[in-house]
Amino acid sequence: MLKKYILIFAAAFSFNANASNSANEIKIAAGVMSGAYYPVAVQLCSIITKYSPVTKCEVLATSGSINNLNMLSSERVDFAFVQSDIARDASKGMGVFSNQKYPVDLRLVLNLFPEVLTMVVKDESGIVNFSDISGRKIGVNLRGSGAKSGLMTLFKYFKFDKDPEIVSVNESQMSSKLCDNEVDSVVLFTGHPSGVVSEVTSTCDVEFINIDPLKLDALLVDNPIYEKSILASKSYVGISRNATSMATKALLVTSKNVSSEKVKLLTRIVNRYFDEFKTMYPVLNGMKKEEIFKDSFIPLYE
Repeated sequence: MLKKYILIFAAAFSFNANASNSANEIKIAAGVMSGAYYPVAVQLCSIITKYSPVTKCEVLATSGSINNLNMLSSERVDFAFVQSDIARDASKGMGVFSNQKYPVDLRLVLNLFPEVLTMVVKDESGIVNFSDISGRKIGVNLRGSGAKSGLMTLFKYFKFDKDPEIVSVNESQMSSKLCDNEVDSVVLFTGHPSGVVSEVTSTCDVEFINIDPLKLDALLVDNPIYEKSILASKSYVGISRNATSMATKALLVTSKNVSSEKVKLLTRIVNRYFDEFKTMYPVLNGMKKEEIFKDSFIPLYE
């Protein structure tokens, strides 16, 4: 079902190099097609063009949050999907942005859905808790995604006899790399249900990794950008146990330099047709209207 949403709409949007100054042209930096950002962006464009037929809305497939912010700063897009922790780092010059000032004043457009640090292992691995990954090989998207940032934050709260080895695995490879025993775990920040996780669970027998509760509690005290979250086994065929993890929030952001007409058009349509929008893709189903326009550490576009 998740793949069907992507296949139906993926061919409907063309990709040009730069954002347009026209109020009737919108470009959105999304994510990998198998993730949550891309199909949500497609549905966002779908509802925009449905109620504003004169508007051309384009979705760009990318490698994730960091890539999206870089595209926004270079004015190749008008809007970008991003993890809230990565947006914080960009706005405050932290993390991957600590050695360079992010050149754009970010503005919040939409507070969307929780993104959970999701760590998947094969049943036979013997890995139950994060403390069990000593010396293991961990696959994570290192090319423009924000997953590594959360993982590195988590590492600070653990001491391993042998450090885990982190290797670059993009989302489209996670199923094959894990099920063929090329890595011991795959890790991503994602909304649920996730097409990537569904593909993994349908390929081999897997389980979620649980974050040790005392370590997680300490992390959450030090890093209020994250919150505790439960990965529900019932969301996926073959997963037998719930796992406790950490979550950030998916945001849609823009730059203060982007045309106010574009921002007003997008927010007006989402606000007016919110009940329709939240049914357009499974990860949106739990959203509440009073939260989607809620202010955060990034100022709302006004």
